[in-house]
This record gives sequence, C-alpha cells and structure tokens, in this order.
Amino acid sequence: MLATLVLLAAASSVGQETFATPFAIETPERLMLTPFVDGVLETAEWDSLGDAGGAVSYLQWEPGVLHLAATSPFGREIVFSLDMANDGWLRGEDNLEVRLRWDGGRATARLRWLDATPATGPLWKPAPGFEKALVVAGAQSGELWSVEVTLIDPGSGRLPARNKGTLGIRADGVPFVEDDYPAYLPRTLTPVRFTDRRLATPIEGLKVSYEVNTPVMGVGGEVWIRFTFEGSEALGIRRAVVDGVGLNSTNLALLNTPFPLWDNKNRAFVDYKTPIVPPALPGYRIARVRLQSSSGDSAEAHVSYRIAAIAEFDWVQPHVVPSRDSEQRIRLPFYVRTFSPEVVRGMYAVLTPSGWRAEEGGDRNFSLRGMGAAARRVLQLVVPPGAKGTFPLVFRADLGDRTIEQTLWLTVD
Repeated sequence: MLATLVLLAAASSVGQETFATPFAIETPERLMLTPFVDGVLETAEWDSLGDAGGAVSYLQWEPGVLHLAATSPFGREIVFSLDMANDGWLRGEDNLEVRLRWDGGRATARLRWLDATPATGPLWKPAPGFEKALVVAGAQSGELWSVEVTLIDPGSGRLPARNKGTLGIRADGVPFVEDDYPAYLPRTLTPVRFTDRRLATPIEGLKVSYEVNTPVMGVGGEVWIRFTFEGSEALGIRRAVVDGVGLNSTNLALLNTPFPLWDNKNRAFVDYKTPIVPPALPGYRIARVRLQSSSGDSAEAHVSYRIAAIAEFDWVQPHVVPSRDSEQRIRLPFYVRTFSPEVVRGMYAVLTPSGWRAEEGGDRNFSLRGMGAAARRVLQLVVPPGAKGTFPLVFRADLGDRTIEQTLWLTVD
C-alpha cells in the first residue's frame, strides 16, 4: 500500500511540474506528409513540432491518420497529449494520451482516453481500437532513442479527416514513472491546425497561393502545381527554386528558374511539373518553393499532394456494426481504385479475422482503365456471435508482377 502511494505521489509530482507548463510549437500549421515508420527519423521525413523535457517532437497528418515522432535521452519516456476537440484537457471524453517508452530494446506504446464527463471526476479508459490499428517503431543511436508512431482512426471519426481541422497537443519528455498519471491533473495544450499548404517563411508584401492540378497521382503519371504570387517588382525577387520534400524526393523534378515578370494585376506564376517514377513510395509528399530576392530576403512555401498506390481500397462510407449474441451477416460496399494512367488488371482477396468468413465479394477479378477509375464491390461477411471491438480486414491485390496489401478497419460495438 505504501509503495503504491509513493508511486502515485511521484506520478502526480511529474504531472504537476510538466504538463501544466506552456508548450511552445514552432509552426501551428501541420502539413500532410507520410513517413516510413521504421524508428529512424530521416532528413525531410518529419515536420518539427517542439522541444520539451529533452524530447524533440514531430507531427504531421493525412485524412484519418496522425503521425507522431520524437527523440529522447535514454531513461526518459515520451508522452503525447491530444485533445481532439481542442476544448480543454479536462473537458469531454475525447482526450488521448500516447505514452511511449524504450523497453527491452524496443519502443512500446500505450494509449488511453481521458473521460472528464463523470460527475465523480475524470477517469482513464482503454483505447483498444486505436491500439490495434497502431503502427510503432523505434531505434537507438548513442545516448538517444527515437520513436515513430502512426495513429490510424479505426472508424471512430475522432482523427482529423479534412483541411482546417484542429486539435490541442503537447509532447513531453519526462522521467520514467511506473504508475499512471492521475486523471484529474490539468494539462496545458497548444492548438494546431491541419492543412495541405503553408507559407513557412514570408517576405513582407508577398502573397502566395497554390493550384494543385493533380492532387493525387500514381506511378507513371505527372503532378502539376501552379504557384501564384501577388506582389510587385519592388520586392526584388530574382529566382524561384521548386523541389520535393519527403521520401524519394531525389526522384522528383528540380526546377531552378529566374523569377517571371509581374503581369498588369501584380501577379506572377511559377508552374512545377514532376513525373512520378519508380521506386516512388505511396503517400503524401510536399512540393517546396523557395524565393530569393536581390536584398537577401527569402521566402519558402509548401503544398502537399499524394502519390497513390497502383491499386487502393476504401469503404463507400465508414461502418460501425452493432454487436449481437448470434451470428450475423453484413454487407459492406467498398471501392477498388487506381490513379495510374495505365490499365490495371488483377485479382483481389479479402483476409478476414479468425472466426469470420466472407460469403460474397471477397475474391474477384478487376480491370480499371485510366487515372481515377473505380469499381464498386460489395463484401458480404458472416460475423461470429458475440464479436465486439475493432477488427482488421486485409485487402490483397495480386497484379501479376506485384502484390499490394491494404488494411481497412471495422468496428463492432
């Protein structure tokens, strides 16, 4: 009993000293950018968030997905605190704690929801659906360890799904404490906004806008982005350099050009085109434009676009299936899509959880012609009695020369 009280006191002390302090964020606007989750933080793979308690943290997103990363000295753990509604840590039941440790030579993660709605006071609740869909990897280098985490929304609708979404966040490096942090302790969070474009470094008097002609493109296609600048010759801008940021950025085009003339509406345009060639990895990437003026001033702007896999699957709409004591049959409409400019033919199969079975639509041929082509299919599943929780359905596409796997999540509640 005494040992438990000591641990609780230690956890409470850490929480009071750490989580209530202001959390400074370098850039509130967070971009769409997909990392490769292997525990090693590569250059330009991550968008910096902040630095607290010795933990240097990173945050980026894509619809229904959050990517978190951090580095920390050994002997300390990393705690991300996320307020999905951005309405205060001790309000509602939408506050998520992601607690990361280096344990036994690997990175581990524990997720919990904070529910502040009970009249008896806040309490912790498990997050089994999010933990099942979680991807986590860590690595060590000298006196530091690093961790990369992908949070995938398993159908709850709680993670940001579109531009201009917001949440409150902090990321802390803290001493290793065995016990839980008390649920009643306040946490000071800083809001961030999710977007697909950002003016990272401005020049006074210059406005930048973007037109992404091809926001999604597969291998074999071409991405075209127009940067529109509003200003004047008085700014003295002389050159524009556009390149890619993120994985495989060396395979993207580099544009280094004299800055164009301003038109009679004080606008100037820079068009950037890049082919998407193998071995381009699927995911969100960033096109970056850098401007240099004759006075030495510089500006930098970013815009996100997506490189698509040759075949992709997604639900027609999100599903939450009611749990039943008896066996039940459900029908789940979904799409198989391609963003390749070529004809894509193959066969897909759906791998179901143990005890489940597919009766229809789980093993079929498909042929898709042209970028953005889609085929609508219906999967009929038999759900075993008493099934409850979040379950993975693995869609496997055999394209002859390659196999692609994608997991879609289904919640039974």
